[in-house]
Amino acid sequence: MISRFLLSFLLPLGLLASCGPDKHTARLTGNIKGVDQAAIIAYASAESPADGGGTDSIRLSRGAFSYDRPVSEPMLLTLVYPNFSTLTLVAVPGEEVHLSGEANRLKEVEISGGEDNELLQGFRSGNHGRSEADIRRKAEAFIRSHPKSLAAVAVFLDIFASAERLRARPDGELLDLLVKSQPNNAQLKLIAAHLRPVFATAEGAKLPRLAERTLSGDTFTDEKLKGRCALVVFSASWDSSNYRLVSKLRTLRRRFGQRLAVVNVLMDTDEEKARTRAQRDSLTNAIYAPGEYESPLARKLGVRYVPGTLLVDAGGTIVARDIDVEHLEAEVEKVVR
Repeated sequence: MISRFLLSFLLPLGLLASCGPDKHTARLTGNIKGVDQAAIIAYASAESPADGGGTDSIRLSRGAFSYDRPVSEPMLLTLVYPNFSTLTLVAVPGEEVHLSGEANRLKEVEISGGEDNELLQGFRSGNHGRSEADIRRKAEAFIRSHPKSLAAVAVFLDIFASAERLRARPDGELLDLLVKSQPNNAQLKLIAAHLRPVFATAEGAKLPRLAERTLSGDTFTDEKLKGRCALVVFSASWDSSNYRLVSKLRTLRRRFGQRLAVVNVLMDTDEEKARTRAQRDSLTNAIYAPGEYESPLARKLGVRYVPGTLLVDAGGTIVARDIDVEHLEAEVEKVVR
């Protein structure tokens, strides 16, 4: 029989172990079957004044984990699994979110804990096996039905913002709806500020006005592209696949000549490296973008990847962007006459 003294000692320990996070902390726990030792990366979907954390590594031991993050108000937290797939959930101070699932079916991991996460799980249920187009339609309907919820923002980030090719409609329209419905959401405002230039240069949009100084000292403007098909290329010497891109640009130059204008936006770490590369690789209309992804030109053109591209038809409409190097020639062939 357990003595009264022992009970009096064990009871506080049990209460301490079972208590939830304090009012300034969001807790994330989980159990992923089929994992021995691994790590999940956790980061805020955009810098938030409510966030007291950074980019953290959550260690899994035999599939189990527990992670506390300081937060002052509900916010979005994105997880990156070992297979590089992502999941966005809602972290709420004073509440615990629990994940459960299997390592070989990470897209079906179940989320529980908190109203927004339960709503999010309701959307995720039944998605396995559906086509991408079907999931997008379901996500659009969900966001339009719950525009004031953080769950809707999480769905937007996972389904629309993470897509390889963003679209002005309905993607941009859904973002505008969320911002309008959640005017006090500081994190959402930052997300929108980052994504709006991308939507403004999505397929079907017009190429923005340009007036940029080239490395040769000239001023390049969008007026020089009138009536011509153009390929705007974003590249950098630090990109390991740059040599493949340069080889493909040479092929395009030989095949299409003056029928295709190529504009090179160089996102190297310094101007001297950009200048050396432009001369060595014979890059036409070479524009240096200091600050890389944060440069004004990169932000204006919605750069998300390096190498990246904007393919523009003779009418100034963006017909494709961020085309894989292997498919670049075939895509250019569709618009150059």
